[in-house]
Amino acid sequence: MYYLHTTIFTDNLEQSEKFWSTLGLDLVRRMDQPTMSAAFMAAPNDMEQARSERFSPTVALVERKAANAVKGTSGVSHACYRVHDIYATCQMLLDKGMTLRMPPRDGFRAMVRDPDGATIEFHQIGERKAPVEPWISMADGV
Repeated sequence: MYYLHTTIFTDNLEQSEKFWSTLGLDLVRRMDQPTMSAAFMAAPNDMEQARSERFSPTVALVERKAANAVKGTSGVSHACYRVHDIYATCQMLLDKGMTLRMPPRDGFRAMVRDPDGATIEFHQIGERKAPVEPWISMADGV
């Protein structure tokens, strides 16, 4: 398992970028889409890896722009890790009594919550796996 990123929702991306820059992090890349803008920031010693890997290891600052985005819902969204086998990882978590907040229906991404309700996300390393049962039809919260 490899650390990928931590996503933090913000109501003001420019202000958050400035704050994290003051802490010593540098901008790796920006991403602007109709529903959100994101700035991926990395510590100086992580910059080479952050530029060569898929957003790893970074702090992802995200400002939601959709008309229905609720202002004032800023804060840590989730921590994300890359895994070698998303299906084996999820099966191991189930075997240990954990609940999948979101099963890996797409062969790429899954989520669990920690005891305090924080979301932990897992991404498949490399190409997404072919969607298969039981994951395709598994309900959230199983």
